[in-house]
Amino acid sequence: MAFIIMPCKLRATTIGTQDLARIPVLYDRNYQCHAPASQYLMDIGRGRWIRGNENCEAHAPSAYARKRIPSDGSIVTYGRQIEHFITHCERRRINWRELDYQGVLDRYVNPMVCGRLAPSTINGRFHTAVDFLTWAANAEERGPFEVVVEVVASDPRKSAAPRRRLVGGVRPDPGDLSLPERSAIEEWLTYLQTRDSHTANVDALMCWTLLRTALRAEEILRLRVSCLQPVKRDCQEFRVRAGCDQVSENRSSNRMASWAFAMPHSRGGIFQSL
Repeated sequence: MAFIIMPCKLRATTIGTQDLARIPVLYDRNYQCHAPASQYLMDIGRGRWIRGNENCEAHAPSAYARKRIPSDGSIVTYGRQIEHFITHCERRRINWRELDYQGVLDRYVNPMVCGRLAPSTINGRFHTAVDFLTWAANAEERGPFEVVVEVVASDPRKSAAPRRRLVGGVRPDPGDLSLPERSAIEEWLTYLQTRDSHTANVDALMCWTLLRTALRAEEILRLRVSCLQPVKRDCQEFRVRAGCDQVSENRSSNRMASWAFAMPHSRGGIFQSL
């Protein structure tokens, strides 16, 4: 079983390799340093290799590559992904130096699909494995490795140019990407307000406001009545129940009061917990 170890930052600084202190080192099941995988991580972390670019020459840094140096969190994620790939090869006795692209799909991606992992997890590991094998071929650690890509349309909001995508990636379930029906939203809001909690009304108002205004969650959490511009309306139009037998009559009602009045609710007023 392969595993990664983070270098000691103090020791790395002492010997003058502090730029490598954030890059994990991979060890194989024999507790020996896995030199190719560790060198791959170092090339990524130091900007010597651009992920997803099979034409990039290893050990030939460019000004553009240095600008794309991944963050500390990203380099650790790549380390975990390559750790999983090497572990998979060790357990199933797969020689990664002889794997071709179809072999990666059949012997690495398909078992993960059968394991019911999230598509994002599978695709992340798949992309890192392909990128590592591409790097290894470029660095003469193995034979040639041909990547199979397809050209697809880009999101017009981001770029008009088409983009390349690896063939064989796992697509998310379309059902997981669909928007909920209006009836499901109303049922959800009703549940939020009628559940047994002293913050039920406030929670329901926050969620309902988010749906009606598209505010961010952080903005909803910081929203106060004093933040809203008062709107003068007839007090009879926006009477908001503050309890079972009490009616709040404020001639300087605000928009949140109107939202609370318009929102369907079964018990008390939406403001009774404020």
